[in-house]
Amino acid sequence: MRLFETVRRMARRSGIRLIGFQGSYLKSSTAERPVFDGSFLYELADKACVDGLLVASNLLANGVGTEAVRAFCERSGLPVVSIGELSGFPQIDIDNRSGFRAVIEDLVVNHGRRRLAFICGALANPDSIAREQVFRETLADLGVPVIEEAILPGNFLEPSGASAVRTLLDERGIPLEAIDGIVAANDQMAVGAVHELVARHVRIPRDIAIVGFDDDDHARSNSPPLTTVAQPLVALAERAFELLLDRIAGREVPERTVLPAEPIFRRSCGCSGSLARRESIGPCTPRHALLERMHRAGNQRLDEIGGRHLNAGSIEALLKVFVSTTEADTVSARTTFEQTILGAAERGFDPERWQEVLDAISDTIASDASPSDRQSYERRLLEARVVVGEVAARTRRLEQLHTTQRANALRVLGSALVCSRDLKGLSRALQAGLPGLGVGYCLICLFATGAEGRLARVAARYEGRGTSPADLLQSAERLWRAIPPTLPPSRPSQRPEALLFPANELVPREAQPTTERDLLVYPLVFAEATLGYVVFDIPRDLAQAWLLEGLAGHMSSAIYSITRSEELSRARQLAERASAAKSEFVAMMSHEVRTPLTAILGHIDLCLQTQLTREQRRHLDRARASSRALLGIVNDILDFSKIEAQKLELEAGRCDLDDVLVELLGTCPARP
Repeated sequence: MRLFETVRRMARRSGIRLIGFQGSYLKSSTAERPVFDGSFLYELADKACVDGLLVASNLLANGVGTEAVRAFCERSGLPVVSIGELSGFPQIDIDNRSGFRAVIEDLVVNHGRRRLAFICGALANPDSIAREQVFRETLADLGVPVIEEAILPGNFLEPSGASAVRTLLDERGIPLEAIDGIVAANDQMAVGAVHELVARHVRIPRDIAIVGFDDDDHARSNSPPLTTVAQPLVALAERAFELLLDRIAGREVPERTVLPAEPIFRRSCGCSGSLARRESIGPCTPRHALLERMHRAGNQRLDEIGGRHLNAGSIEALLKVFVSTTEADTVSARTTFEQTILGAAERGFDPERWQEVLDAISDTIASDASPSDRQSYERRLLEARVVVGEVAARTRRLEQLHTTQRANALRVLGSALVCSRDLKGLSRALQAGLPGLGVGYCLICLFATGAEGRLARVAARYEGRGTSPADLLQSAERLWRAIPPTLPPSRPSQRPEALLFPANELVPREAQPTTERDLLVYPLVFAEATLGYVVFDIPRDLAQAWLLEGLAGHMSSAIYSITRSEELSRARQLAERASAAKSEFVAMMSHEVRTPLTAILGHIDLCLQTQLTREQRRHLDRARASSRALLGIVNDILDFSKIEAQKLELEAGRCDLDDVLVELLGTCPARP
C-alpha cells in the first residue's frame, strides 16, 4: 500500500495519470486455470492505454516464477521497470541480506538462540528463496547447525505461519524445547506463528523468540512488537518511478539498482529497544546543537517511514514542545503539534508512526543531552508521546466509525445489486449507492461473447463527487427507494455492435471521466467465467481500497446472474419459437399426409366393390386396415398439437375391443 501511495503521489506531482491493475497472481500457461482467476486483467495493460509499466515482479511471480513474469513483460512491448528481480529488464531491489543477517545474528549472538526454525515464503518466489539462503549462510558463518526438519513451508500469508507451527510441533513431532527461535520470511507469517504459539501457552520471547521481515502493520501492531527488517518502500517507489520515466523518454537507466534495508529491533526477539540504532552515549552536547541534532534525527526518521511529503515545518512543530518555557507556550506548542499530526493523517500518514520519530529523538537525547537537560527533555518527550497517543486513539475511533458506516453501505449496495434483474437495474443501484462509498467514478465493461477478451462494451457508468460519511444512511435509504420491486427479467435488449470497443483501450473515449483521475482496475469473474472488468477512481485513502475489491465481487455475482438470466430468457424464446414452428410443421404435414390417405381409403373401398378373387380381397382388406391405422396415427399427432396449444376437445365414444383386435391382427401378415 505504501509503495502504491508513493507512486501515486509522484505521478500527481508530475501530472501523470496512474492506473493500477488489481488482478490476481500470474497463472502458469501449463497449469489448470484456477477458479476466480483475474490474471487476464494484465493483458489489457498495453500501448492502447498505458505508456509504461511498473511491475511488482516479486509478487506476481508467486506460484509461476520470474520466467512467466518476464514473458508477460516481453509480450507487452512497453517500457518496463521491475520492483524485484527480473532478468532482461531494469530492476530495483532491496539488499535483503544485510538487514536480515543482522536480525538473525542478533538472535544468536545477543540472545543465545541456536535452535532456530525458518518459515519459507511461496515456493517459486525469488524473495523467499533469497531469504532462506541468507538464513542458511548466516547460521553457517556463526557455526550454528541448520535443523532441516525445522525448515517449514509457507506462502507469505498469516494463516500459513500458524500452519507452519502446527506442522513443526504436531506433524513432525518436534518438541517445543527443541526450538528456541523462529525466523519467518515475512511479518505476516511471523505474526501467525506468534498467535499459534500463544494459543499453546508459549511465552514470546522468553520461550521462543521470533523475527520477521517487512516492518508492516502486522509487525507494529503485534504483541509483543515484532523484530523485523524495514524495507525503504518510499525511496524504492520514488526511484522506480524515476527510472520508468527515464525509460519512457528513451534515456539509459542502470540494469540494477539496490537500496539498503534496515533492521528494526523490538521486543519479540528479547530486545528492549524499538530502533535499529544502538548508539553508545557520547559526550554531552550544548543545548542549541542538541536541538539541531534532534531536528536532523526526527527529519531523517520521518523521511525513512514515508513522511517526506509532509509539510517542511512538521519537525519544527514537534520541537516547540521541547523549547516552550511557559505554561501558555506549552499548551500552544502541544496544540500546534496536534494539528500537525491531524494534518498529516488527512494526507494518509498514520498518527502512530510519529512514535517512531519520537524514538529517533529519544535516542539523540539519550546519547547527546547533558544530565541537567536530559530529565527535562525526557519529560517533554513523554508529553509528546501522550499527544501522539491521544490523537492516534481519536483517529482510530473515527476510522472505525467510518469503516462501519462504509461496510454497512457496501452491504446495502451488495444486496441491491443482487436484486437487480437487468443491467439497467444494476446501473440504477450503482447511481444510488456509490455516493455512499465515496466513489467518484465507476465504469463496468463486459467482454463481448466470442471475442475472447478482445472486445468489450460499456455496461454501466457512474461519475459523481462522492459522499461524506455523514450522508451514508441517507444514501442507503435513497438506494432502497431506487430499486424497483422484484420483477421477472425484462426482455434482453439488442446491443448494437457500435458500442463495442477494443478492450485494451480500457476506457473508451466517450466514457472517460470528465476530470483527470487516477484509476484502479479490478477483474469481474465468477468461478471459471471471465465477465469483464470494472474501473474505479483511486480513493484518497488507499486503505479504503478493500471496499472497491468487495464491491467488484458483488458486481461479479450480480452480472453473472443477469447474464445467465438473459441467456435463459433467450433460450426460452428460442424454444418457444421452435415449438411453435414444430407445431405448425406438424399440423401442415398432418394435413398433407391425411389428404392422400383419405384418397387411398376411398380407392380401396371402390376396388372392394368390384369383382375380386379371394386373394385380392384379402390383400385389399389388409391395405384398408393399415391405411386406417395410419390415419389414426395422423389424427393422434394432430391431437398432440392441439394439446400443446391447449385446444384439445374431448368427445365420449364407444370402443369395441373386438374391432380393435381385428384391426391389429389384420396388419400382421399370416405365417405360412
